[in-house]
Amino acid sequence: MRIMELGDSITAGVGANGIGGDGGYRRRLAALLSSAGYRVTFVGRRTDFSPGLADPNHEGWPGYVIRELAPGAPGQLYGPLTEEAIRRNDPDVILLMVGTNDLLRYRGQDGTFSDSEIVHSMDLLLGEIFRTKPTVRVVLGGIIDSPRIDACAVKRFDDGRSSCDEHEYPNLRDLAASYARRGNAITYADMIHVVPRSKIYFPDGIHPAGSTGYDLVANAWFSAIRTITQPEGGQAISAADPR
Repeated sequence: MRIMELGDSITAGVGANGIGGDGGYRRRLAALLSSAGYRVTFVGRRTDFSPGLADPNHEGWPGYVIRELAPGAPGQLYGPLTEEAIRRNDPDVILLMVGTNDLLRYRGQDGTFSDSEIVHSMDLLLGEIFRTKPTVRVVLGGIIDSPRIDACAVKRFDDGRSSCDEHEYPNLRDLAASYARRGNAITYADMIHVVPRSKIYFPDGIHPAGSTGYDLVANAWFSAIRTITQPEGGQAISAADPR
């Protein structure tokens, strides 16, 4: 089974304050899959932030956003980057988690665009993924509750609800469900509740800390992967049975 991890610096495995890193969640995820009997190859055009990993390839792009709605990011996943990644890497499963930088910019560019528009950007990205490879399986990861991101925005992005107001908003859970209803093989991995919103787990306020942060993210990915795959040979469940 070919797994492509697609996202920003958290996917790349950047350590606190943007330096170092030890493969992030990818180190523990590889060990969990191997011990469960999966035969996995991680694919991607990058190998940085992966010291000592036997399978270092990934598509984690530090600082990148889903779509550039406001200036400041080094690039966006939507568009040629993702299309080329899928065509080159031919993944069976994509682990997609991005949005931290979008929400950071939403906070910094208040009034320029809304978090609902960020969900629309994710919709465009998912549409692009399934157009490029209709049979691919996607695990859509929710946003990690990094302390530097507004807690209300994180909650709205995750499930559309927030204690900050009484409205409901477009969100990632409903978006994943809408693609599943169309027959796409997609499942949602809850990340907001995985790593506690604390300096202990986020030394720089953005990136999870090693074994107390990234390993918890790996556990969540592993649980989600098991819902759409079978361990023997790492075979994926039919797209007719998206869970």
